[in-house]
Amino acid sequence: MQTRKLLIIEKNLIAHSGHYWTQVGQLKKILPKHSTHLLAGDCYDESFGRADAKISSRDIFIGRQIARIRHGSMAEKFRAGMRLAKKAKVSDLRGSSLLQGLRATAKRLSLSSQDIIVIPTADIDELEAAVQFVRHRDCSTPIHLRFVHHLLGETKELMLEKRLAAVRPLLSAQIHLYSETIEMADFLAQKYNIEVQGGFFMPCSLPPEQPIHVREKQDLFRVGVLGMARKDKGSSRIGPILDSLSELEESPRGLKSKLPIVFAIQPDTPDIADSPYYGNITRRDGLELHPASAGPDSFRVLLTSCDLLLLPYDLSEYRVRGSGLIQDAVAAGIPIVHTRGMAMQSFLDHGNALSAETPQEFAEAILKVARDPTKFKQGTSTAQTYYAKLLRSSPFVPPLDI
Repeated sequence: MQTRKLLIIEKNLIAHSGHYWTQVGQLKKILPKHSTHLLAGDCYDESFGRADAKISSRDIFIGRQIARIRHGSMAEKFRAGMRLAKKAKVSDLRGSSLLQGLRATAKRLSLSSQDIIVIPTADIDELEAAVQFVRHRDCSTPIHLRFVHHLLGETKELMLEKRLAAVRPLLSAQIHLYSETIEMADFLAQKYNIEVQGGFFMPCSLPPEQPIHVREKQDLFRVGVLGMARKDKGSSRIGPILDSLSELEESPRGLKSKLPIVFAIQPDTPDIADSPYYGNITRRDGLELHPASAGPDSFRVLLTSCDLLLLPYDLSEYRVRGSGLIQDAVAAGIPIVHTRGMAMQSFLDHGNALSAETPQEFAEAILKVARDPTKFKQGTSTAQTYYAKLLRSSPFVPPLDI
């Protein structure tokens, strides 16, 4: 019997960068009987072996300018045309280079209906390419696209709306659409009338079945502020939260933790005082600074040494999109303090998390966990069980008939 093939398309695939690389390993685990092939971006470092084909950043740029010429306003068409005049050749304008790369790779691999194409972090460019691939009947291989960002890689909502309106009538049963969160599926359906199936999660740094690391000596309470500092992650809110925590600890109310509270932070600059996000931190005692570029093993050790993860995320992004750190915290059995109204509520409603809005509310929630972490033990265990069950019943698995 001929071995079935799995073609993974991931433009951003770099070892140990974000969660792009962990998805490849998870897809191979989900489909162990398939031989794995990659269509990657030009930044790919061959950490999973040689790519069958690559798409250059230049080609992606040209494709997006062509999309603006097709769907943009007159001003956008003009600007896109000027950019193309500077960087593109006539031969570059034949069509989507992503589509051409997909066609060439599918032909070279002799893909059939028994094989599968998966785009684990798909955007509008890849959705358009998938639709055209199917429309031209290049092959009958099913294509599975998973969206993890509500703007699908676009920077303007109106442009995304126009591009989706053009794609929507061309969708077929050969194309399967998913989103990571249920909230994103609802958002895409209501705003753009695109039906996708929510709840397609894949493990990030930790699988939920992995034994939880417990520190032998519990001499402090470590709050994790992990990952690269960003505006949408609410990194600039850490300073005010620390100030509020100091005020509560020094107030007559006497709200104090049983153990010293330290904050494990991965700053974006060598000197935290120079950080555009963390430069407003005035409370410097109790800070642990860790490299932002830590490898996966170092990150897992840091993650599992935390007693609490702090996620003061911006709802303009995270009201519908998911967070890998929520998955990691749930997998490791770590309580979470997060912005009220975040997506992934099904991960956060087991008694394993507290929500907050203001710096004082965040500080009070941190103290509530720090004063008695045992109150959250049952909730974190229940959340971990939920996550493991969710992965086993992924909506991605049933259509594969494997």
